[in-house]
Amino acid sequence: MSLLGDWYNSVIGYESHAMLPYDQFLSKLPSYLQQADMESNGISATLAGNRITGYNSGPVIWGAAGTNGPHAFYQLLHQGTRIVLSDFIGCVQKKEAISGISHHPILLANLIAQPEALIVGRTELPESIPEP
Repeated sequence: MSLLGDWYNSVIGYESHAMLPYDQFLSKLPSYLQQADMESNGISATLAGNRITGYNSGPVIWGAAGTNGPHAFYQLLHQGTRIVLSDFIGCVQKKEAISGISHHPILLANLIAQPEALIVGRTELPESIPEP
């Protein structure tokens, strides 16, 4: 992740990386990855103490748990002018249910729909919708 982040940032020019876990048990993952990646790659000097000038340090990592993520940053992902690397992370199976009700299939559907919308976009609606 570190090398890929540096490559995307320095070579391709993508300076932002969103981590979007669709599982409440992974809600702290973006903060953990910020600490692990940005602290290691957020430096401006080599081990020898020389200033780094040939490339950018790591990208900015941010995010929030899936459907709890603020509407504002989903707006940026879907309609903004910047390309933001986005990792959508989910669990295929879920053992726990809230109040005996499993919301997991709905959460997985949302997990699949978000990146699909980013990749495919939407089809244009016809000018008029025919009556059934």
